[in-house]
Amino acid sequence: MLPPVLAGTLSTLRLCGREHSRQTVEDRSNRVGGQAPAETEEPRNDEESTMETMLQPADHECLPCYLYRCTKTEECDGSLRLLAFYRDHNAPRATALERKVRLLGGYCDCEVLANAIRPITREANQALEDDVDLVCKGVRRGATQPCEHWLMRRGVQWGGGQFRRRSA
Repeated sequence: MLPPVLAGTLSTLRLCGREHSRQTVEDRSNRVGGQAPAETEEPRNDEESTMETMLQPADHECLPCYLYRCTKTEECDGSLRLLAFYRDHNAPRATALERKVRLLGGYCDCEVLANAIRPITREANQALEDDVDLVCKGVRRGATQPCEHWLMRRGVQWGGGQFRRRSA
């Protein structure tokens, strides 16, 4: 079930065709250490060509803005492919990013926007409602934190699953 805070916002996001809220606990518990089973991690033949045609992250674009821009043009395939692509190009030292996002409820790219991140500015909310492009406020290179438009949910070890602003 989606958090009530995001229920109105998510009606405008293009989520993948999977029924995320009805996914059973066994499906997610079969993932070892928060990762999918080994047979899904094997590289596919068409994966290299897909990565070449994928949208490139803009300079100083944050992860949520990149995911929002990409999910508007590409359908979600049920994996964290876009998140991994962003990490490889903009934040290669963030090795635990996928594991942390899965702990926050993001098992695919569209679920990251649905469960782990929410818009907090009027401009971001309006862009989501009108389905228009959102201009990222920018982050430093190598950062996985969102820009000023978004708020990242903190997981169990990051504050009990609350949506909190970063401290000054």
